[in-house]
Amino acid sequence: MKRDEWETVRLGDVITSAPVLKCGDGSYPILSMTMHDGIVYQSERFKKDLASKDKSGYKIVKPGQLVVGFPIDEGVLYIQRYAESGIMSPAYTVWDVDYTYLDKDYFELALHGPRSMKYYASKLRGSTARRRSLPTPTFLALPLPLPPLDVQRRIAETLDKVTELITLRKTQLKKLDELVKARFVEMFGDPVINPKSWETAPLSALILNANNGMARRGKDADGSIVLKLVELQNGFIDYSAPNRICLNET
Repeated sequence: MKRDEWETVRLGDVITSAPVLKCGDGSYPILSMTMHDGIVYQSERFKKDLASKDKSGYKIVKPGQLVVGFPIDEGVLYIQRYAESGIMSPAYTVWDVDYTYLDKDYFELALHGPRSMKYYASKLRGSTARRRSLPTPTFLALPLPLPPLDVQRRIAETLDKVTELITLRKTQLKKLDELVKARFVEMFGDPVINPKSWETAPLSALILNANNGMARRGKDADGSIVLKLVELQNGFIDYSAPNRICLNET
């Protein structure tokens, strides 16, 4: 089956709101939701109990259930993958998932895919950034590509291998950075202790002039945009009066 022939379903076709089960006097491991690592044991993640002393109102989350947190447009929604039930903050919503035609790994990847993330961001409601929410009917209307199960598993396996390669590459770069630092100390000694008795001078004696840099303020109608610090406002770039410069290759 070709990609353009894959069935597309609504998220609401594969998930249903889970009955709310409270911890009460029960004894369950406490789970936490993290943006990048998903649902984890709180004790392993934070090395201490961050939950309220009264956990009776915490929700029981069973294996395989989907937990949705906030802000959802940052990908805070994951599947509970442990073999045992745990408890989580009552602020989260919990959903039962029909895995008849759905692979867990693929499902979680699809919920965090670029299209899904764009969908969440475009549908949020509310005026306060960190408290904006996605209405439940809108969340359930999320389009979900549903290829055959074998294709889902193949997609998940491929992306898992890519993620593993990226992780290994990051580890290599970290080791190389540590090697460079180690070689520097080996050649010149610790700059704080200065065991080789190098001559020292205050930084002010080495700097001739300090400023925010220089930018040509041209009036070219076309060309590349040159930004100043003042044009970076609250995490956004102000393009209302850009300075453009035509660059010629030399």
